[in-house]
Amino acid sequence: MIETESLANDRLRIETYSHRLVILAILSAMATMSIATFYPSGKPADDLMTFSFSATYLWIASQSFALTLPGLFVGMVLGRFAPKTGAVLGAVLILLVPVVVLCDAMTFNWIAERFLSGTMGRIVSSLLPALALHVTPSSVVQGVVMVVVVTGVALAAWKISGALARKWVLKEDSVQPLATTFVLSLAAILTSTSALKSYSRTVSEMARSSTRHPFCAFHLVGYRGVGLPVPASQADVQVRLRGLQSIQEVQRRERSQLELRVDTAALAASDRTNVPSKVIMVVVECLRPEVIEASTMPNLHSFAQRSIVLTNNFASGNATCHSMFGLVTGLESVWFPRKVSQHPIFNRLLREAGYELGFFGGQTDWTEYGMDGFINPTQFDTFVIEEPDLPGSDLRAVDGTIEFIDARDLSDVRKQERIDAGRGIQRAAICYLYATHSRFRYSDPQDQIFLPAASESVLMSRSGDLRDQFYNRYKNSLRTMDRMLAPLLRDDCVVMVMGDHGEPFLDDGTAIHGTRLSRFQNMTPALIYYPGVKPREISVPTFHSDLLPTLLSILQIPVSDQSVFDGRDLLATDQEQLSERTFVSSNFLDSTSVLIGSWSADPKRPFGFRVSFDIHDWLSAYLNPIDDQGYEWEQGADSSIASTGKEEFRRWMIERFGPDAVDESRSTKELFTEFFRSPDAETRLAALGIAGTVPTPEDYLYDLITQSTRDEVPEIRNLAKDLVIQINRFRGRASDATSRTEKNDRSSH
Repeated sequence: MIETESLANDRLRIETYSHRLVILAILSAMATMSIATFYPSGKPADDLMTFSFSATYLWIASQSFALTLPGLFVGMVLGRFAPKTGAVLGAVLILLVPVVVLCDAMTFNWIAERFLSGTMGRIVSSLLPALALHVTPSSVVQGVVMVVVVTGVALAAWKISGALARKWVLKEDSVQPLATTFVLSLAAILTSTSALKSYSRTVSEMARSSTRHPFCAFHLVGYRGVGLPVPASQADVQVRLRGLQSIQEVQRRERSQLELRVDTAALAASDRTNVPSKVIMVVVECLRPEVIEASTMPNLHSFAQRSIVLTNNFASGNATCHSMFGLVTGLESVWFPRKVSQHPIFNRLLREAGYELGFFGGQTDWTEYGMDGFINPTQFDTFVIEEPDLPGSDLRAVDGTIEFIDARDLSDVRKQERIDAGRGIQRAAICYLYATHSRFRYSDPQDQIFLPAASESVLMSRSGDLRDQFYNRYKNSLRTMDRMLAPLLRDDCVVMVMGDHGEPFLDDGTAIHGTRLSRFQNMTPALIYYPGVKPREISVPTFHSDLLPTLLSILQIPVSDQSVFDGRDLLATDQEQLSERTFVSSNFLDSTSVLIGSWSADPKRPFGFRVSFDIHDWLSAYLNPIDDQGYEWEQGADSSIASTGKEEFRRWMIERFGPDAVDESRSTKELFTEFFRSPDAETRLAALGIAGTVPTPEDYLYDLITQSTRDEVPEIRNLAKDLVIQINRFRGRASDATSRTEKNDRSSH
């Protein structure tokens, strides 16, 4: 009797848990549908699909419930053996659905990437500490509130489902959970008939409004994206080996970069009487090309009328680190991981030419973003940075720049050098201004003329009105910035003003820079002024790496090897010559770059060609054409467009790294053998690193790795030993599995 009662209680508990999971699934589906329907995303779902109002929302409801089924079935099946464990695991899987959909909508709204993606993985694993520096108190409060609300809703759903389940299970003739699930699943299918009948059209419409459709958050349906993924460095061995073919030319060019010097004999022989002795480079955060106009930045607009204006200019990348690197090296940002980052060409050459250098900035995150090699006190005679305390920190940066440029006293060593050389005071300063960084935290009340302007505490959404309010906030901050930097726009100096990158404002589907290769993130204006300049516009594509060679030309500083630079002297190169070249601008979040050329100004052709070239991981791959917004070119399947992109990438590779970099004639075995036997230690170490990603190396590769355990370089030797141990362990497990299979075969016979 007791045993029978115990069995009855166990069965009742199992049924209660099963009922509870069904109720949770219904509640979770309702929450998921609410997020997909009401999360701020511009137009409502029924305006984005060609179906009727009811068919559209029934389709969203069907998706929402379907996503709970895996958790529901896992919980029910496991609950037969371990009721409480099954209930908890099932509940977690079910409740994760609306959480993931909410996080996905927020993530896609900001960076146009899925929450469950490799990009987010990279942000969390390696970029989060640096990005955390830009978190504002209001965003922290919003985050905490959201966590509290989500946790509270989840706990409430758990409690409510428990109470309803107990009533349900005790009710006579109640429908069983499995039957309820079947009926709900059938209803979901039947209500989806309109969407499923024209599936291709449905998928296309879902891709264009992916945050409205829960399936997209879980990658069950694709969405319009940037194109091919970056080759995984641990999977695509061939791509990395092809990239490693460029190493000799990379090393040769690197030596040239480090050996570049001022031609002192030519400098001494030149007549530099009319050469400007003062240089000011002003870097403004998040500067878009169209804002240099009379109502937004009147001072800079007026100054531009007397300057050389680069109207189709690109930063070296869509984040400050790449942009600043291009400015101080004259190189493309693919060189960012190499030694030249620690030996910036700008600083070296101007010091050799007798200039004192100053840096003044309203931000301190240079180390966190890997810029401390070229932005640090050892690279400048005067170096002043401080945490953003707006507007004070930017105002002090401007005042410090002016004081430095106009100061009469010099360090004793520099003073004696100039006296001996018969030169006067020569100074160059970089002034980095931060107030217009994303969130646009400051504008003077007198400058707040663009209204309505969004509050900093409000998250940008795809609603047109709110987007415009954020853009107004941005323009108000630019008006204040324009007044702050006005004292730097001087007639007696070389003055270069540029943005460090653009800012998207959802123009490319994102709400913050550094997230996508696009015209709106990678494009930023630049202007060049010097005494006696003839004002003009350069409309063909230029980029930040052109500014250093141009500055050296203005200052008449001859160098030992002009070919070191990726950028061009804009004073000595006509527009036709500029239009014939190609260059790359990089993405912050991954190893992709966009190849820019004359086609970038033609609306009938792709904005650029997306490529992956990484000197650190030795990736080298053409990916796909993209449009202004950074999305894969809609005519991407056009073979002529693809062929053009591949050929342009090939041409760029040959120009930068020689013909060996594009040689595809050698096999994987030939390449591994050559690299492992190279006299160059960096080549051997890189080859060993690539070999370590091969899951099951062939005998020849295993022998090459084994031979490396006797390498003269300790780093190579130790890595090779570790790889041999890992391979032997894997082979041992495989051998054991084979032995067991053979033993089972013999016993079966």
